[in-house]
Amino acid sequence: MPGTGRQGEPLYAGLIRAGLRRTDPPLLEREEEQAELRRVLVALDDGRPAVVSVTGRPGFGHNALLRWTARLAEERSVRVLRVSGSPAERDLRHGAVIQLLGQLGEVAERSLRTLRGQREPDGLPGLPELLHTARRTPTLVTVEDAQWLDAASSHWLQALVRRLSTGLPLALLIGRTGLEPHGPDRLADAAPCARLTRHLGVGPLSRGAVITLAEQICGGPCDEAFATAAAQASHGSPAVLHAALHCFAEAGHRPTADRVPQLRTLITGIIGDRAGRALRGLSDEATAVLRALAVAGDLLDFPLICSLAGLCTVPETRLRAALEAAGFTLADGSYERVRLPVVRARILEDTPAAERAALHARAAHLAHQVVADDEDIARLLLQAPPIGEPWAVHVLRGSFGAAVRRGDFPRAAAYLERALDEPLEPLEHAHISLDLAGVEAVTAPEAGDRRLTALVHTPGEGEAWDQLRVRALDTGLARGDDAWGRRNAAQALATAHGRERDNLIALYWYAAEAGPGVADVSVLDTPALDVPDLPEHPLAPAQAGIRAGQLAAQGRHRARVVELARRALDAGPAAPAVPRLVAARALWLTDAATEAEDRLAAIIAELRRRHCRPLLARALAFCAELHLRSGRLDTADRVADAAERALPIAAWHPLAVSHLIAVRAVIALEIRRHDEARALAEAPCRPVPNTASTGPICCSPAPAWPSTKNAGPRPSNCTRRADAGCCAEGGPTPSCCPGVLRPPGPVSSSAIRTRPSVCSGRNSPSPASGVHRARWGWRSCVPEASLSRDRPPASAKPPTSSASCPSGSPTPGSWPNSPPPRSPRVIEPPLPACWPNCPASPSPTPPAAWPNAYGG
Repeated sequence: MPGTGRQGEPLYAGLIRAGLRRTDPPLLEREEEQAELRRVLVALDDGRPAVVSVTGRPGFGHNALLRWTARLAEERSVRVLRVSGSPAERDLRHGAVIQLLGQLGEVAERSLRTLRGQREPDGLPGLPELLHTARRTPTLVTVEDAQWLDAASSHWLQALVRRLSTGLPLALLIGRTGLEPHGPDRLADAAPCARLTRHLGVGPLSRGAVITLAEQICGGPCDEAFATAAAQASHGSPAVLHAALHCFAEAGHRPTADRVPQLRTLITGIIGDRAGRALRGLSDEATAVLRALAVAGDLLDFPLICSLAGLCTVPETRLRAALEAAGFTLADGSYERVRLPVVRARILEDTPAAERAALHARAAHLAHQVVADDEDIARLLLQAPPIGEPWAVHVLRGSFGAAVRRGDFPRAAAYLERALDEPLEPLEHAHISLDLAGVEAVTAPEAGDRRLTALVHTPGEGEAWDQLRVRALDTGLARGDDAWGRRNAAQALATAHGRERDNLIALYWYAAEAGPGVADVSVLDTPALDVPDLPEHPLAPAQAGIRAGQLAAQGRHRARVVELARRALDAGPAAPAVPRLVAARALWLTDAATEAEDRLAAIIAELRRRHCRPLLARALAFCAELHLRSGRLDTADRVADAAERALPIAAWHPLAVSHLIAVRAVIALEIRRHDEARALAEAPCRPVPNTASTGPICCSPAPAWPSTKNAGPRPSNCTRRADAGCCAEGGPTPSCCPGVLRPPGPVSSSAIRTRPSVCSGRNSPSPASGVHRARWGWRSCVPEASLSRDRPPASAKPPTSSASCPSGSPTPGSWPNSPPPRSPRVIEPPLPACWPNCPASPSPTPPAAWPNAYGG
């Protein structure tokens, strides 16, 4: 909360007008300038005139030096005539001269009446009277803020300077900031002799001076860190520091390092307030140039900035020098930069909205012509109205891709939202909306789902529209909301034809998990609709992929699984991505690990190019699981991280996120990151609808929880989370899926134990399913292969009495603390009848059904 100042005046964000404090800041580190001004006054007593120009950036105290000199002159009985320029009188003819002559009394009455008249006066009224009185009385004329003098007063003062000569005790002291490109320097340069002229400049305060000032105002010792931060934030401006420290002290703070943030807030507000007042005193040309610099100063050099501002009356070099001297800008080769972000923001705030938008549009055109970076142009287009140029959409879409690659999803969404404002063809508009929905899955998932729903039901004829609608449904399903997928697929089927209809049927049954002999979906979100079943031998690639996943999950017809999976994968981008992911998993389950992983890598590369975050995240999570099951823990960890970067956990649907969390939990346990595993286990479970499911590719491994007290987390929320995702309708939980991981045992330094002679590299099979070893007779599957580094105890060996169950295959319920088995679902194969305490499952097809599949 802001503090309150004296008399209860609120201090809002440190905004305080320096003009309200009539006391000048202490003149710290101005000893050299003060000594020079003393010498001027001494020379004035001897009848030697002088013209002194004191320059500095706003707030650096040049006007304070003039007032100090005036007080010193009055103490020495020197007559002081004070003149001050102001924005209000800049257009008032002879405004400064009238101020000057008004202090001379009756001597200048006639000249004052002439200057105040309607007619242009002849000659230089009042100048002879001033020179005449100065010969009798030493006179000091001070001109504050000379940059705001009107042209007639500047001409009058130049005439005064040209008449200075030895024996005339008159000194002219000019304070200026260089804001106005005409006149101020010419006052000193007009002297008839160079030895009459002196130029003084005031610089920023050092850290030592800041410490002195803070101790004077706050009444206590000042930390060096506080002084350093204050000097950096204020750029050494005495006026800013004086106002900020008074405000700081009135709020009851002490100048210590822990109060630096409050001080920075005060200084930022004061600088912005002073910059706003200084901007009101600029000429129209200077204001236009500063606005152009605030918009595109980082992209365009100064000549182009002047062109953008429409500058044609003021020389560029003189204006550039004046802006630098005033402290608004900083030279950088051929470029000119606005010095402070707060000043840039204040300049843009003071620009009318319509003019600001038009300025951004013109700047974007110029930046495009000089081939600036696409993202720089796109940032200008974000603030510009629609310009109707084809290159604008191209630039915005290219910038969207760059923003997605670096993970700046809000910026990427802003680029596409701006692209939708441009006049577009309907199909291009729909494609941009699809890309926007993909990135909104990260930034605003509900908004992305609504956008995808609209795209699924967008009317349009032709193959391009068909593919777009299927891609929209494919993207929505990847985030995990199967109820949404069933509903929209069923509704879209009413008007679909040809290949689009085939794809929609495949996606519907992927969401419903109701293929032949797999599951029975009894609750749907839509009224009963006539949705065709999947064929037993589908020809459509998408349907082939889903059917391959169903057969692989049951451990039946291996050769047909390979054929169907390859048919789906060979279709490439022409088929939806989700069925191809299902097909890749099915192919992997047939022990064709190398081919399946190569196919999966190609799908991931394609999804990266498309910038489709939900599909990419799902594919990476599946890839991480395969690496985990194959014992490549480091690779699995990296891929799981990439999946979370592609789609943060908060953006996943509750039914899909359980897969990623379970994979990450197992990885963390396997590589001994127990704190991370505990955090995953103890994270709150997100609610899971009872009528939804995770789809056939979501196969969550079971964490191998350490049995020692402090070794790691117990299977609590993490197991429940995976159970909820995989068994929303009563299917098997990851904690009881057979063979996913070895059960816990004594700590051992060994890693994955396999027989080197038959198990190696990428072809190392998954120990995930004894079912496939029993039914399909994997030759490369080694019973002792284990993802866990802990060898199970001898007492925990699984039963091997049945000839149908390979030796060493884990058995549900055989390990200590293992939960009871549940009825099977698509995510894991049904359990063979040879396993004790398991529900009956269909009789496995004997390995002999596939002769010579693996050499015999």
